[in-house]
Amino acid sequence: MYFKHSERAPEWFPERFKSMKIVNETGNVRTMECEEKWGRRQMKYVQRDVMTPPNRVEQEIVSGSGKGTKSMWTLEETPNGTNLQLDVETNGFEMWLGSTFFRGRLNHELQDFFNGLAGIIEEDRLNLRQGQGT
Repeated sequence: MYFKHSERAPEWFPERFKSMKIVNETGNVRTMECEEKWGRRQMKYVQRDVMTPPNRVEQEIVSGSGKGTKSMWTLEETPNGTNLQLDVETNGFEMWLGSTFFRGRLNHELQDFFNGLAGIIEEDRLNLRQGQGT
């Protein structure tokens, strides 16, 4: 499974992710308490992840900022590396407000985030291929 250690996001992106703590994990489902900062907006929420190895994670914010927001991460190995697709269905006024009025800034921050994330995913992919993945 690529990028299954999202609780380490504060190590990789300390300016963005303040806390990502697994509070429950059963099989391929886990619940996490999360705190992030995008732009000037601090968000705290609880999300449920359903991981479908080897290449898909479905997430839903079950309480807090953006409750009801759903996302799906899909990773596809290609000869040139790994393609990442993120589909998001936002919910809640603050999510709408942020995406509407701060779109340019948010797009810039997301691009920086995805550039960093691409390196982490590629490292995971290479480690799995070499038998070092966990």
